[in-house]
Amino acid sequence: MTNNIDRRFKISFKSLNEKQEMEISSSISDYLIWYNNNKELVNFEIKKEGQQVNMKSIIDFWNKYIGKSRNIEKYLQNISVVADVYEFAEKYNDKILMIKTETEKQVIYKNQYRTHEQADKIRIIFNKYPDNPKVQEIIDYLNRNKYDEDHLTKDYAERIINTCLAHIKNNRF
Repeated sequence: MTNNIDRRFKISFKSLNEKQEMEISSSISDYLIWYNNNKELVNFEIKKEGQQVNMKSIIDFWNKYIGKSRNIEKYLQNISVVADVYEFAEKYNDKILMIKTETEKQVIYKNQYRTHEQADKIRIIFNKYPDNPKVQEIIDYLNRNKYDEDHLTKDYAERIINTCLAHIKNNRF
């Protein structure tokens, strides 16, 4: 069975493959939806930095202040991807807001965002102990509330790691 991806609009990240495009476009889309719900706060911060509020400054804010997965951070090291991000946001912002009103995943500021090490630990625990009832309970909760190992605050990630390890160590099945 083939794994087809629903592409509601053509994406033109020329230097990325389809999976990478979906990952970064999903992150940008979530941010644009989040921005739409938090305009006053973000616009205030943009103006405080002496910039005009426009799509460029809105995406600059995403790039500078919003936490992203290790993969997306890596993609953004390519100047072509950065240029495509601005073009994508400019071109599809209105369409994204017509299609969706809620984000797929949580949007978190970088200063509160989990570390890459925390995400790796959680990923390892989830993959190694998927049958542990407490681990499964946490995975289910995260899925219901639009979180995953890449979309957590530092504090919450640490609590998840400690809780899972305590239950695994004590064999509380």
